[in-house]
Amino acid sequence: MEMTDWLPFVIVLAGYTVLGFTGFGSALVIVPLLSWIWPLTTVVPLVLMMGVLASGHLGLRHGAKARWMELAHLAPTVLLGGVSGLYLSRAAQASAWPLALLGVYVAVVGARGMRHSHAPRPLSTAWAWPVGAVIGIIEVSFGTAGPPLVIYLSRRIADLHELRATLAVGILGTVLTSLTLLILDGRIAVLPAWPTLAGLAVAALLGVRLGDALAQRVDAERVRKAVYLLLVLSGASLLARALKS
Repeated sequence: MEMTDWLPFVIVLAGYTVLGFTGFGSALVIVPLLSWIWPLTTVVPLVLMMGVLASGHLGLRHGAKARWMELAHLAPTVLLGGVSGLYLSRAAQASAWPLALLGVYVAVVGARGMRHSHAPRPLSTAWAWPVGAVIGIIEVSFGTAGPPLVIYLSRRIADLHELRATLAVGILGTVLTSLTLLILDGRIAVLPAWPTLAGLAVAALLGVRLGDALAQRVDAERVRKAVYLLLVLSGASLLARALKS
C-alpha cells in the first residue's frame, strides 16, 4: 500500500482531533496537507462535507451548552455574506491582499490572547451583523471562517465549554451555508470514490471524539491557550497561502 493510500485518513483524523479539542481549526490542518495529494477543487468540498459530519456530531453532543442566541444574531448576515462571497471570491482570486490582511489580524489576536491571562473586553451585539457578513464572505471565498468566528465568540462567551459548544454549532451552520451556496453555484468538483469517502468519514468521527475526550480532561486555561495558539497558526497559514498565491 502506497503512502497516498492511507495518508489522507491520518490527515483527516488529525484535523478533526483538533476540531474536537478546540471547536474549530480542522481546515487549518486538512486543506494544506491534502492539497499535496488531491487538487483543491476536490479538497475544499470534501472538507466541507466532512465538516458537516464532524461539527454536527460535536454539536449534538454539546448543543445544550451552546449559546444559540449568539448564533441567531450572526445568522442573517452570514447568509448575506456568503452570497456576496460567491461574487467576491472571483475577484479575490486575482488579489491576495485581503487574505493576507486577515492572516495578520488573526495571528495578532491569537498572540495577544496567549500573552494575557485575563478575559478580553466583551463586544457589543451590534458587532454581530458586520462580523456575520465577514464570516460568510470568508467561508465561501476561502473556506476558513473559523478564526473570525472564534475571535467574535470568545469576546461574547467567557465559559470555555460553552464557547466550544457554540463554535461547533456555528461552524456547522457556516459550513452548511457555504456548501449549499457552492452546490447551487455549480462549483463542487468530483469527489473521491465512495469507499474512500466512507473511510474518511470514519476517521473524522474518530478524530472529533478523541479531541472531545481530551478537552474534557484538560483544565480550561490550557484549552484557552490552545485556542489562541491555533489562531496564531491559522493567521500564519492564511498569510502563507496569500503569499503563495
